[in-house]
Amino acid sequence: MNRPTESEMLAEISRIFSVLPHDPRVLVGIGDDAAVVTSPSADKKNLYASDMAVEGSHFRRDWSSLFEIGAKVAAANIADIYAMGGLPRYGLISVGVPADFTLDNIRELAQGIASEFAQVSSSPIGGDLTRSQALTISIAMIGECTTPILRSGAQPGDTVVISGITGQSALGLELLKLGMRDSRSDFHRSPILEYGKAESLVGATALIDTSDSLVSESTHIASASAVRIALAKSTLALIPGYAELEREAVAAGLDIWALILHGGEDHRFLATLLGEPPAGFYEIGRVEAGTGVTVDGVEISHRGFDQFK
Repeated sequence: MNRPTESEMLAEISRIFSVLPHDPRVLVGIGDDAAVVTSPSADKKNLYASDMAVEGSHFRRDWSSLFEIGAKVAAANIADIYAMGGLPRYGLISVGVPADFTLDNIRELAQGIASEFAQVSSSPIGGDLTRSQALTISIAMIGECTTPILRSGAQPGDTVVISGITGQSALGLELLKLGMRDSRSDFHRSPILEYGKAESLVGATALIDTSDSLVSESTHIASASAVRIALAKSTLALIPGYAELEREAVAAGLDIWALILHGGEDHRFLATLLGEPPAGFYEIGRVEAGTGVTVDGVEISHRGFDQFK
């Protein structure tokens, strides 16, 4: 096998990213020691977020295609910017590739990343490429907002809302573990993020995306805001997709509520706000005085994925 050189792989990545929309504020993009970007207007604030994914811990190449892996890692980073009430603008992408990587492999991975960036008109502006024992992808996203929405603004009396059902990615993961790589596992391999929904949350008091789990992210809001997040199964069961998720869970012998409450990587947008939820969001509970998270009045703690355990 003829292994491609670093310059050949970098050239292929640059070619794929070059077809994405050009942001006129990028004065110098990929190809120099650093990117040069003009500052946003005085009424805008920059947002910075980064995330890393390592083969074996965050994804498996025997379960997912390289296109799916690239898109999924990019989506996780983009969601973090939206979860601050911002819009993603630029990305710095660093990849560690194993020795067996071919030019076709790097092309497929870059196309997956580019597909997600294209959805939000964001521009890759640089990064790094190196050799690694396991495929490793690190993306640093740069976004902007007028007023960031933090985890710490929830107040008693607020409504807790979410952009969709959780547990679908966790179901897909469990099915993959059982050797069932079919359309039912698509939600884990290729989660669909509805970024536009986050843009309708102007006025939300707190906001986060459900990267770890519904309970975990609710706990983050509760802790940062010094409040209690009270969730209700009856309202969660009204979210579109619940019936199908329950049917698949029962068929696989899985606990539906373990999936919904403790499953991660759905990247739904979880928010608190005053009044009725905007279109595309569903009320699932209330913010109360107190601490922690309850489900139907019973205190619950996070027991989802912890990569250090």
